[in-house]
Amino acid sequence: MNYYELKHSAPRGLRKKKTKRILTPAAVMVFFAVETLLFLVFGSIVQLRFGLGGVAITELGMLVLSVVFVLMYRADLRSVFPVRRPRILGLIGCFILWFGAILTSMLVNLFLLYWFPEPYKTLGAEDALFQSVPFLVQILIVAILPAICEEALHRGVMQSGISSKVRNTMLLSLIMGSIFAVFHLYPIKYPGMLILGGMMSYILAVTGNMMYSSFVHFINNFISLLIGEVSGGFFLSGFDLTRGAGDVSGIASASDSIQLSYIGILVMSVGIIIPFVLYLGGYLLKRAEAPVRPSFIPKNVRHPVRNRIVLPMILIFLAGLLVVILS
Repeated sequence: MNYYELKHSAPRGLRKKKTKRILTPAAVMVFFAVETLLFLVFGSIVQLRFGLGGVAITELGMLVLSVVFVLMYRADLRSVFPVRRPRILGLIGCFILWFGAILTSMLVNLFLLYWFPEPYKTLGAEDALFQSVPFLVQILIVAILPAICEEALHRGVMQSGISSKVRNTMLLSLIMGSIFAVFHLYPIKYPGMLILGGMMSYILAVTGNMMYSSFVHFINNFISLLIGEVSGGFFLSGFDLTRGAGDVSGIASASDSIQLSYIGILVMSVGIIIPFVLYLGGYLLKRAEAPVRPSFIPKNVRHPVRNRIVLPMILIFLAGLLVVILS
């Protein structure tokens, strides 16, 4: 370096850094509309042409477009796609939260099955497509790729933009769950998709780590495939996020009708444990990620067990009992 260059240079710590732009709700919603349109038009063509391979191409295209959008917007890749090594206790908490969300989705879908049985009978039509390839290939395309590519779009681009204005975690989760549901196009799937999508967005909002939400997405689709492999495809659509979270199409195909009293009994027996399951999963996740380990029963919250576990359990039990009585 000559004298002139040295004279007009600044120490590294004083150099002006290029500021990264922050994604805005308006920008990400426009991107989401374009992405969904491309998914509908070109994605459908590719999937019709290449079958399950077309699904893989569509997923990878989703990832590429998400990264390109962030680069073109000049946003920070690390803040949009926050990834770091997860902790075992956090993964256990995520699994428990997923289980609670699945139970909730299944109960909601049972009510929908009772009122609208016909749409559910067509949800398992693509089982043959998934079973036409080796199981390891199914895992790659149906479990691994969506956990990366769809998460890049929804928990990455979309949540980064929406969270820049929406600070409330529960409201953010509701909005993101709704967007996730709309993306999957089938109205009968919306309630289950909203619950699972909202849960994954809540996990990201609490931890700031996409590895946890991707883990939930993966385990959800993987267990669906595993059950389908063991049962010969009868329950393939049971949990898969690409098909309908908490889907009960297996029940629809097995019976032309379902008794409302049966649903009420399930709400009383299964639904009653959901508040405790969600509370436990959230506690383990926060304990794994919080700088200071929280206690299971926080002292600075008034009646946490009564308000967050006991009262919801009582209300769910009474709701199920009411359904049984009315049926």
